[in-house]
Amino acid sequence: MLTAFEPINPLDRSVNPIGSVSAGWSSAIADRYGLTLTSGWADWFDGIAGETLSAGEFGDSVHPAVLLEAAPEVIWPGLMQPDLLPLVGNGMGDYLCGRVGPDNGLSEVVHWYHGGGDCLPFGKTLAEAILYDGLNGRFPGRSRGLAVPAESPRGGVRENLESRRCVRWALAHLPTGIDEVFDRDRSAAAVADRLVGEGIAEVAVRCDLMLAALDNPIRRRMTQSLAADCNAHWERDVARWMFDAELVPAATRRFLASRWGIAEGEWPAQDWETAAGHAERIAAKRGDLAWVHDVLGWHAQRQGGLEAAIGQYVLGGLASSFTDQSVRFRTHFDSDRIGKFSVARLIELGAADRLDPDYVRRLRVDSKVEPKAGGWRDRVSDYWLERAARLGAVPSADSGDSAADAAEWMGTRYDLIYRAGWDVGCDGIQRYRDLLGKLAEAAAATGQTARATLARTHQACLESRYFLD
Repeated sequence: MLTAFEPINPLDRSVNPIGSVSAGWSSAIADRYGLTLTSGWADWFDGIAGETLSAGEFGDSVHPAVLLEAAPEVIWPGLMQPDLLPLVGNGMGDYLCGRVGPDNGLSEVVHWYHGGGDCLPFGKTLAEAILYDGLNGRFPGRSRGLAVPAESPRGGVRENLESRRCVRWALAHLPTGIDEVFDRDRSAAAVADRLVGEGIAEVAVRCDLMLAALDNPIRRRMTQSLAADCNAHWERDVARWMFDAELVPAATRRFLASRWGIAEGEWPAQDWETAAGHAERIAAKRGDLAWVHDVLGWHAQRQGGLEAAIGQYVLGGLASSFTDQSVRFRTHFDSDRIGKFSVARLIELGAADRLDPDYVRRLRVDSKVEPKAGGWRDRVSDYWLERAARLGAVPSADSGDSAADAAEWMGTRYDLIYRAGWDVGCDGIQRYRDLLGKLAEAAAATGQTARATLARTHQACLESRYFLD
């Protein structure tokens, strides 16, 4: 078995010129995972993969030889969603991953954060993700890190970045003229507008713009010692104020304004209207990101639109916790009592019955259950497995069902098993072994070869590291 340190000359195409496509590594990767690769993805594996990129935070591209192993070391089984294939790391455990879609292709690139499994879409292609990563620090607002940045951004001005081969490769796969975003005199707002206008890394850029609109002095300047002076609990109270500065009590705001030299009446206001506008544009294209619905729900609630807020919270409550960006948006202030921000809001609004009451009950972190029932995450996992079991038998031609009925059945089963593992996660790594096997079977039954193969690969990584007997 090859490792990242063994000779890999036979298939190495790193000497190929930018833009060329060969039948080397890309064919091997496609065969290994059952992937259907576009010319852009083939060009990545044949021409760039395995090189040191060093244009932004993510500079350690994964060599194709590593991905060809039976249990690639770059896969974090269980913690990493089972449809993610790591492609570029930052040396600190985080990866840009290709997400495998139902059509056996790579549908998008996400930033996967090892500290909690959070994912943020970085673009439809790796070219978009590399361009966006190279512009780290150029956008409005504060740092876009999911937590403490893994390292300082290595990006710079145009002349430092355009000379890098990975950036030239990315630009060759993006609209002509997009390189102007690296101009030294181009404002951050203009850079963001150009990327959004071209649809490049749109979700990530709009996320940055939303965070900039919601920035406030509490996020920038509050400390635990100041919180103690205010008799405020850091997680329950301060996190809530960081999320919405209007929630800071008047007396506390006067105290903090005096401490920070902010004149009375000049406390900076958050721009929820702008944030919601960006969220609406994202929601118009996809509905799987919890942070989008969390913000839209809160914005509607602030304006008194309770029915609209409830509708958004229902969508947020059904989205995976690994898409909530709670550290960045500061929506984790209820995490000690309920597993999801949107569900906590539904409970407060007396609308929790818009979701299955059994599901809501299992999301209660502080509920008292028998020890044999496990933790709350396993209770949620069981909920989705029970839903899968209630699907009944696979539709068959003998009973008059069509092939389409059987495909829909297996597709639903895949989705439910996926939720069992990656709605809120599981309490222990062992549970993922069985879930990955079930997931692979469900994917294979509907012709989703790449998803099935990748799930089995995640399972092999799990078994090689945690089940050595």
